[in-house]
Amino acid sequence: GLPANAPAEAIAMAMSPLPELALAKVAERKAEQIVSGDLTVAVGPGRLLDSSWIRAGRMDLKLTLAQVYMLYLKEILEIVRVSTVFNELTLPVHSWRHPGADAAVSELHARQLWGCVGGDAAKEQAPWASLGVGFTKLDAFLSPDLASRARDELESLAAQGELSDPSTSTCNPGSRHIWLRFGSEEDRQELRRKSPALLELGDALSGLPGAVESACAKAGIAAPKLRINPRFVATSYG
Repeated sequence: GLPANAPAEAIAMAMSPLPELALAKVAERKAEQIVSGDLTVAVGPGRLLDSSWIRAGRMDLKLTLAQVYMLYLKEILEIVRVSTVFNELTLPVHSWRHPGADAAVSELHARQLWGCVGGDAAKEQAPWASLGVGFTKLDAFLSPDLASRARDELESLAAQGELSDPSTSTCNPGSRHIWLRFGSEEDRQELRRKSPALLELGDALSGLPGAVESACAKAGIAAPKLRINPRFVATSYG
């Protein structure tokens, strides 16, 4: 999210057609306000500029403060941009549920992820509890039959030339992938026709965050508010 003290004017200007120019004007006005008033709000121990700047000329001080404030506003601009895109591309997990995921995820999983270690015997018994991080394991959630059918569909897509070129990255070199969207009814109809098992797989996996969030709520465990992007990448290795 945005910084709690982010100036509303800066945020509004950040969304303008020429945000950098608009933010530069905001930064210049802010610097002018500072050099025209009490310099100790920005200069001195623990301030934007150290005490040596007290002896600087007003023009130099104004230019430097404008640069510092501009960097801060640019950070806000990037947060605004990322937050806007993130919210446009994602959905709250409570709006995307899957019966199989709801049945598979228990309060034990919620406690292992975000519950307090304390005297939680169930978590103490987990072999990874000593790591000191939230971690849980969900066994046998996907059937071997579904995994096999999804793999066959992915190989079919590869044979039709729908996967990417082989990756040259040092991470998973030679892998090929395809992004599959399933958020709209149009996308879902296309996947039902072409790759029903991959759609079933995407639905099941995408239901897990909502199931975990629900289990946390039932157990009274504070957990982050999760969001999902209704698309996934299917990758062929080797």
